[in-house]
Amino acid sequence: MPAFTVCMIVRNEEKNVRKCLRSLSPLQSEIVVVDTGSGDRTVSYAKEFTDKVFSFSWINDFSAARNFAASKASNPWILAVDCDEFLVEAHLPRLQTAMEERADQIGMITRISPYTDFLGNSGVMHEFVGRLYDQRLYHYEGKIHENVTSIHKEFSFSSPLPHASESSPNDPRQKYFEIPLTFYHGGYQEKGLREKKAERDLSMLQDTLAQNGPDAYTYFQMGKCYVVLNNHALAAHY
Repeated sequence: MPAFTVCMIVRNEEKNVRKCLRSLSPLQSEIVVVDTGSGDRTVSYAKEFTDKVFSFSWINDFSAARNFAASKASNPWILAVDCDEFLVEAHLPRLQTAMEERADQIGMITRISPYTDFLGNSGVMHEFVGRLYDQRLYHYEGKIHENVTSIHKEFSFSSPLPHASESSPNDPRQKYFEIPLTFYHGGYQEKGLREKKAERDLSMLQDTLAQNGPDAYTYFQMGKCYVVLNNHALAAHY
């Protein structure tokens, strides 16, 4: 199987980092952890699992941090994982076949996320997220809600990944393939954490608008933030 490196960016994740890194052990892969300014035991916990732990000064740019992490990898293939995602299922022989057959494409993990909507209804969402890529062909772009994007602009596939039901395997615009890795996403289930994240994201999205001008995807993400913050008038506006 083509070798790949797991890359993570973390900050104040002492509650999750051990559980996340422990869950990745079946992959038997190199792990790079980039800390963006933790004030807790995140770094010391990460060093229990890998000696490739680096610091990166936070500049309000998730892509910059993710690309820095990839630059520290020994392998061209990168699997980006968030600290609140825990590997629950992996099939390595199928992963090997997929990587060999789709070497120029972006691999999508399956992510299972519990949620509670603004009406108080709870459920579980299954989604595909593009996370496995060859850094010789792709990198991250976007300060927030970043996407894996071709570094060769003439072959760019930088539009946000559609929901699986909206995409067609015969659509030449879609350079994605499913990989047999399933993660449970445990982040931001508590209302206070969701609101804190929404406030952070909203500030960064407003900066993005100021720098880049009107953009439908940015407006969409702002609307989602306002839903979390219970401001439905502004959510409807965006």
